[in-house]
Amino acid sequence: MIEEFLNDGKKELQVVVFSLGDEEYAIPVNFVQEIIIQQQSTRIPKALPYVSGMINLRGNIIPVVDSSKLLRIDNTGNACPGDERIILLDLEQEKIGLVVDKVSEVINLNADSIEPPSFSVEEGVEFIWGLGKLPDRLLVLIDPEKFFAGPVAEGRANG
Repeated sequence: MIEEFLNDGKKELQVVVFSLGDEEYAIPVNFVQEIIIQQQSTRIPKALPYVSGMINLRGNIIPVVDSSKLLRIDNTGNACPGDERIILLDLEQEKIGLVVDKVSEVINLNADSIEPPSFSVEEGVEFIWGLGKLPDRLLVLIDPEKFFAGPVAEGRANG
């Protein structure tokens, strides 16, 4: 989907903006099924450290991933109680919940305000496909297909 946007010459990309600690990230809205209030998840024995557990959402069992732990972001004390959300992502026949500190807005990013990452990143973080430049801030743009294709997929295969 992201490659299609980059190659098709589209003018805008609609994204959901969320926070982890003091940083802002964005995911294309096409992947977001819904955003729900953080709820207690059922822990799974021997789950990977970034897997919060499972939730039952209207009869559907959804795995929930703690994005701060997955990204190794120390956001201890940064989230305001009541602001935490689960972004329910729909990825090729699979639904996954992504715990974030706060969801702030849905915006349209102009194509000319999106820059590819011009920095070296550790292997395994190829899911960062760009930076969204806004007048007073930068958004780290995440490709959810790649985000969940790496360590989360490996965890599913090993689990």
